[in-house]
Amino acid sequence: MKNFTQYLAEYTKPRTNKCVEDEENIHKPVRPGILKRQVKGKMTCSKAKALKSKQKNKGNNTAKAAQRFLNYHC
Repeated sequence: MKNFTQYLAEYTKPRTNKCVEDEENIHKPVRPGILKRQVKGKMTCSKAKALKSKQKNKGNNTAKAAQRFLNYHC
């Protein structure tokens, strides 16, 4: 069991700001090349729609990447 001074030392430490770290990393790619590996040829809007509709789990990285492609390029 911790004594009171250890308890105080742990809970009075300055905390890091995770929001600043998240803001810096927000534009970094999550899984680069995930669509290119799953589609033959050039990525098109219809191929992205087909890939997204084939996914059982619509929240996985592939489905998100396909949706992102549709948002930005179609």
